[in-house]
Order: sequence, then C-alpha cells, then structure tokens
Amino acid sequence: VRFLRRVRDGEDPGRVFCEGQRLVEELLKSGWPPQELYCAADQLDRVKEMLDRFSKPGVPVRVMTDPVMSFVSSVDTPPGVIAIAKKRPSSLVRTAAAPLILVLNGLQLPQNVGAIFRTAEAAGVSEIWTTRGTADPFGPRALRGSSGSVFRIPVCPAGTLKEAAGVIASSGAALVGATQNGRVDYDRIDWTRPTALVLGSEGGGFSDEDAALFSETAKIPMAGSVESLNVAGAAAVCLFEAARQRRAAAR
Repeated sequence: VRFLRRVRDGEDPGRVFCEGQRLVEELLKSGWPPQELYCAADQLDRVKEMLDRFSKPGVPVRVMTDPVMSFVSSVDTPPGVIAIAKKRPSSLVRTAAAPLILVLNGLQLPQNVGAIFRTAEAAGVSEIWTTRGTADPFGPRALRGSSGSVFRIPVCPAGTLKEAAGVIASSGAALVGATQNGRVDYDRIDWTRPTALVLGSEGGGFSDEDAALFSETAKIPMAGSVESLNVAGAAAVCLFEAARQRRAAAR
C-alpha cells in the first residue's frame, strides 16, 4: 500500500500510477506493459478480459478490499482498477520532415498539462518538451486530463528553456513563443516549416531572457475586454492553426 501511494504521489519517478479502466486500456493500447494491476473484487473478471484482449495474460493482478482501494486511490470515488507501469526512457525518432514541436515552460497546473497533451496529439504534435517546474505529465491528474495521450507522444524533460531551445534550434526548428504581446498574429505565422511552439506558465509568461530565445512571438487577437486565453485554450488555437496550414500545404 505504501508503495502504491509513493507512486501515486510522484515519489517514485520511474513509475506511473494509472487509474480507471479507460486509462488502463489506453496504457495497454499504446504498448506500455504494466508491471502489475490492482482491482476491486467486482472488477476482477473485467480486468482479466482486458488483459486477454491486449495479449497481456501474464501481468500479475491483485485484488484489493474497498477500504484499501479508497486509501490508495487518487480520486474521491475510486474506479476500482489501478495499473503500475515503468516510465519509458525519453527517445526521439523524428520521421517528419517538418516536425511540429511543443515546449511547456513551467506550467504548474496538471489539468492544463493533461489537456494540452490531448490537444497536441489531435493536432499532430511530434514531441513535447517540459522544462523544470512543469507539472509531471504522468501524474494522476494530468493523465486523466490527457485521456491517455501522454502514452503516445514522446516526452522530453529539460532543465531550462534555454537548454531545450538549444537542442531544438540545432535541429533547424524555429522557436515561436505564444505571448499576450506577441508581434505577429498566430495565423500569420508559417507553421508549415519545422516549428516549436513555446507556452509559458499560467501567470508568469516569459522572462526577458527566455523571450530572447524566440525567432518569433505569436499573439491571439482578443475581442471585447478579454485580455488573454488560458494556456490550454491558447495551445488549442495555435496548434490547430498549425494543423490547418499543414493540411492545406499537403493538398
């Protein structure tokens, strides 16, 4: 039980705490083999059927009582299924001629990180970099928000934005910072070239030092008295504009 709570709380950085049948299915569907599964007694047959369906019959399954399940669960109403998996080492195999890259710089809210991963997968992002201070995309809340997208997009942890930018720029990608005071409207950016969209923290944006790393800065024009979108909304607007341009260029 203590082991499960350590993984749940991010105290075992090499493992992932995956809770709920849908997320566990996404884990299996994405080719991540769980080390072991835990379930409530009334979920046992369903869990065994799921493992058979994904050709993982040898994964150990342990039945937990309802009080223990409630104690280790990350939610108020436990869904009754938990998988523990090892994190995969970060590895990049770029196959796209013009990759669309995303950099999350110090985003602190896991629900934002999860939602952005889901949007990124839908928009065709090839890899996501996370700098120090960004919420763990493999934490329970971010995993739920991503609906399993975290399992399918390569994640590249970095120390600082400068370190990430150096590696990305060396591959020939342009760094575009999304900021309230950007110089160019987001739909005037050329997203068809190798591009990395950089998103700043929910409240802090970018320091002057970080802003100097960008080849361009993008803004989203606002109507009325609204000053800006939240970071997940801004990510969706920019990434789907990138996807639109890339589809049009491919026709």
